[in-house]
Amino acid sequence: MPENRAWALPYLALVLNALVWGVSWWPLRELQGEGLHPLWSSAFTYLLGAVAMLCFMPRVWSEFVRHKALWLLALAAGTTMVGFNWGVSIGEVIRVVLLFYLMPIWAVLIARVALNEPITLRPCCVWVWLSLVQCWC
Repeated sequence: MPENRAWALPYLALVLNALVWGVSWWPLRELQGEGLHPLWSSAFTYLLGAVAMLCFMPRVWSEFVRHKALWLLALAAGTTMVGFNWGVSIGEVIRVVLLFYLMPIWAVLIARVALNEPITLRPCCVWVWLSLVQCWC
């Protein structure tokens, strides 16, 4: 075993990420059972994260205000996560996660409609393959 164990950090990060995503729906369902709507629990969670980030990294706010494209990105990411949290709170977890993993296919279709991007065989096959591999694992 090598003395430097930094090689294990990416693997530990993947395991931690899988653990967080694997059990993220459980507290949302418990809070909903106690009467707290999933949208409020999501808002509180993201507000708590934003306040913590601003306390520990105050320069982030000035960067965020300066780059207007980050506002749209934050809005899109927040809306996506709120939709996911709401979905796993009120729906069947397996169906919501399946739709989440099929997102690359939805991205290809939306890019075709919204951006008039052509659907070429090679990139489309890569996205479909990626979606199916994620659903299988």
